[in-house]
Amino acid sequence: MAATKTATMQRNARLWVALTLTLFLMLNGVLVVLTLGAVLRDVPLPVLLSDESSPAIRLLLFVGGLALSWLIAGMLYRRVIEAWEPISTGVQVAFVLFFYILLTFFALAFLGAFGWMWMPAVFVVLLIATLLIIPRYLGAVLTTVAFVGVVGVCVVTWFMTAA
Repeated sequence: MAATKTATMQRNARLWVALTLTLFLMLNGVLVVLTLGAVLRDVPLPVLLSDESSPAIRLLLFVGGLALSWLIAGMLYRRVIEAWEPISTGVQVAFVLFFYILLTFFALAFLGAFGWMWMPAVFVVLLIATLLIIPRYLGAVLTTVAFVGVVGVCVVTWFMTAA
């Protein structure tokens, strides 16, 4: 009975990690595609806040995103640990997802203020970290499904903004 409960908890933890990874990977992928599309097509950057926005509003949005990132990553860490996974695995997975969520809010707050070159560079670093850490926890099939979904959304976004 305990083995069945542990297996169910592990499956649920992996599902939550996969869903969170896919959601925020998609958001960041779409932001990168919109940013690169704006630069390559010579159109304005997609920004949430204009250049004239107060730095305090940008900082408030970033700090709110930081708090939300910390809470979501902590929730996922607890789910992974409750599923009897090693603590090191939980920490690695939680931090990768923490930085994806944080990148989303940083982009929303500062994309117009700091230009555009930092967004794809940070995204590539996070993708490398994801490919090194997440497949060991989720497995190759679930990670591949998540990445195929993200690439599909990015391609659709690219063609939708081309018009």
